[in-house]
Formats: sequence, structure tokens, C-alpha cells
Amino acid sequence: METNFNFKSQICTDKNQSEHLLALGLKKETADMCHRTNGMGIYFTTAIDPLCNPNDIPAWSLHRLIELMPESIHLDSFANTHYYRTLLPSKIIYMKYDHTWIWQSDKQNDFDKCVDTIEWLIKEGHCNKEYLE
Repeated sequence: METNFNFKSQICTDKNQSEHLLALGLKKETADMCHRTNGMGIYFTTAIDPLCNPNDIPAWSLHRLIELMPESIHLDSFANTHYYRTLLPSKIIYMKYDHTWIWQSDKQNDFDKCVDTIEWLIKEGHCNKEYLE
């Protein structure tokens, strides 16, 4: 039996998404992949290894992006305000158990949803400071 799989799924952040995360101040060391040139201007994606060079562009897998987002956030100015990260097929939401939410991203692409949410977390001061420059 012959199969003809033709997956078009994205395996990590593209170069634009990666550059955006770096511009937000995310440390390149948080990346688990990279876009690497073969010396002739052709880029390919690989897992991070000790041979990374200065021309490599850090990249993040979907699972790593999810790991960078805290499972819950708490607003210190109000009592009982724990908002929990909820991953739905159509959006990422930080919401309480009563379904009130403080953030949601409903971008089309899962990587864009994560990048959008990480940007919000950084701007609102909810991102782990160890992940930032």
C-alpha cells in the first residue's frame, strides 16, 4: 500500500514570528529550534545543538511556546483573581472558572495565537522574567 502524505504543518515559528519574539525581549536561549543557512542562502530548520552559529535565527516549537506561557496569572490588585490559560482549537484564553476572561487571542494560525499571547504577557508583566533579556 502506497501512501502519499503531504503535510504542510508548521513545525516552529517562522523567521518573522521569531524576530518578533526577539524584539519583544525573549531570550534566544528559550528557543528549542533554529533556522540555519547552509552557506548558500538557503534556510532550513533544525533542533538547537551546540553547533549553533551567529547566523542562526532562533525558533520555537509550538510546545515550547506553550511552555513559555504561565498556566495561570494573578492580578495582585484584586482578591481571587486567578486567570487560567485555556487552549481551545480556535483561541487561547486566560479566564477564571466563572468564564470571565482577561485575555484572548483568536488569530488564525496557532503560532500567531501563541506569539500574540506571549506579547500580551510580556507587556502586562506576566511573563517569567528569566525568559527576558
